[in-house]
Amino acid sequence: MVSLDKLVHPKYSAILVIDVQNDFCHPEGGQAKRGIDISAMNAVVPNIVKLIEEGRKAGVMVIFIRNGHSKWTRSEAWKNKSRGGNLPPLCEEGTWGADFYKLKPLPGERIVVKQRYDAFIGTNLDIILRNAGIKTLIMSGVTTNTCVESTARHGFMIDYNIVFLKDCTATHHIEQHEATLRNIDGNFGFVRPSAELFRTWPALLSKKRKNTSSARKPLLNKGDRLR
Repeated sequence: MVSLDKLVHPKYSAILVIDVQNDFCHPEGGQAKRGIDISAMNAVVPNIVKLIEEGRKAGVMVIFIRNGHSKWTRSEAWKNKSRGGNLPPLCEEGTWGADFYKLKPLPGERIVVKQRYDAFIGTNLDIILRNAGIKTLIMSGVTTNTCVESTARHGFMIDYNIVFLKDCTATHHIEQHEATLRNIDGNFGFVRPSAELFRTWPALLSKKRKNTSSARKPLLNKGDRLR
């Protein structure tokens, strides 16, 4: 079995932050107004913020993914599954609901806008990842069993390693969350707590600094002579 330090090496891994948006996570967002319990989504955001901070410090690529809908992307099938009644659609482009919730991408960090659960469908996500040499996707965001799971499954099927963070994902019902974790761990990737990454990344960086220091050490000290 491959070791975690190889899977999440900063050079070859990317953190995907999925759908942490006002309509899904804010107490005044669209889902909350529909009477949906968003407490778990709201509560997981500090964990995701810490993940992003630790990832940045380690030099891990961070990609922010969000929903952005319009009349041009709401197909008949998409509208048929909606349970919003007469309420405005969720994450409509240009609205407050589509904005990130308590997250702020830095200049140079990529934002991918999607219109379906799966972040690979209809986007350039795969091209971005391939061009960056990414081999492992570190999954975070909401909801566990919908957009995060759909993206993780697709990622695995096109040959990315999947590390699914159980404390950086959330959904409306704990049973759904736990079912996805079992499914991912059994068939599509590796389920881990974020704390394991927070220990692994500094250890890898420390090892890299030691190797760099050794490589720069002069072959001869002052006063030494060749024999």
